[in-house]
Amino acid sequence: MLKNLISNKQIDFIAMDIKHLLDFKYYNKAVGNWIDEEVFNKIQLSITLIRNSTIDYEFRTTIAKGLHKKEDIKRLKEYLGEKHHIQNFNPEIVLNPDLKIKPFTKREFDEIILKKEETEKAIRKINQNLEDLEKAKEDIEKNKRIGELGSQLLPNNAVVITHCNAGALATVDYGTALGVIRYMHENGLGIKVYVDETRPYLQGARLTAWELVRLGIDVTLISDNMAGWVM
Repeated sequence: MLKNLISNKQIDFIAMDIKHLLDFKYYNKAVGNWIDEEVFNKIQLSITLIRNSTIDYEFRTTIAKGLHKKEDIKRLKEYLGEKHHIQNFNPEIVLNPDLKIKPFTKREFDEIILKKEETEKAIRKINQNLEDLEKAKEDIEKNKRIGELGSQLLPNNAVVITHCNAGALATVDYGTALGVIRYMHENGLGIKVYVDETRPYLQGARLTAWELVRLGIDVTLISDNMAGWVM
C-alpha cells in the first residue's frame, strides 16, 4: 500500500515511528514481542521506500532506560540521518503502567542526541553556569556583609541621601550601598532615604526609588538640584 501511495503521489508527508535498532530481536522486544519476522521485514521495507522517495518524511523514536542503550540509539540515528528525531520517554503518558522503564536524565538524553562536540560544549556551559552561580552566591554574602558593617556607621533612624544606583539591579541580588539601607530596614534599625533622580539617565528615579519602594523602605524622590537643600 505504501509503495502505491508514494508512486501515485497521493501523499506529501510521511511520519513513521521507529521503535528500536533494525534488528529483529531488539525491535520485537521494544514492541512487546508481538511481531514476527514477516512484519519486521515490512517495517524495514517501509523505511527503505520512504528514504528513497522524493516525499518529505520524518522518523521518530521514543527512548527509555531499560529498553534502549545509548550506543544503540546513536547507531540508529547515524543510520536514519538528520530526519530521525529522538524524544525522551514520558512516564505520565504510558499505556502499560507495569513497564519497567523510565526516562533518561536530561544530561544522559543530551549526550545521546547531541554530537560529541556539541555534548562537550553543553557540558562546559553547564559547568560554567554552576561556577557563575557559586560566584553569585559569594557576591551576595559579601554584599550582605557590607550592609551589616555599613549599618554600624549610621545611627538608628538615620536619614540618608543617595545618588545613582548601587542596589540589587546593579550588583547581585542584594546591593552594596543600598545593601546598608536594606540591612538597617530588615533589622528594624530605622532608615529614611532621599533619592536623587540622577540625571541624565535617571538611575535614581527609575532604579533606586523603585527598589526601595518594593522593599517597603521610607523613600522620597527628589530632583538633583534639591540635594543641597535637603542636606
